[in-house]
Amino acid sequence: MQLDPLKTSSYDFTLPEELIATHPVEPRDHARLLVYDRATDTITHSRFDKLETFLPENCGIIFNDTKVIKARLYGTKSSGGKVELLINELATERDALTNNSQRVSEALKGVGAASITTLKTSCWGIG
Repeated sequence: MQLDPLKTSSYDFTLPEELIATHPVEPRDHARLLVYDRATDTITHSRFDKLETFLPENCGIIFNDTKVIKARLYGTKSSGGKVELLINELATERDALTNNSQRVSEALKGVGAASITTLKTSCWGIG
């Protein structure tokens, strides 16, 4: 049966309740790993501590250890348009880093001084 990768129904499957992880496995590298070999159309069940056996030689692995901080500010521009400012990282107590495509100065005006003051508490105070 050929599945259409663009239809969400192609990704429907039954997952038994007992197979849903409720806490991390210890040690962490013993987490389950499903390996699909496209060349042979086979599935292998393994563990993450065996990952290197499935990788080709001279393969690079990139580890992403970024953390998300809870600092999303909403406001309104002077024109009436909506503004959303997502803070990615606090550089200092008063300076923050963002990836917003809109002009940050306009966004900061839109969220208002009261929200900016709350930013420090929001970033560090929410667990």
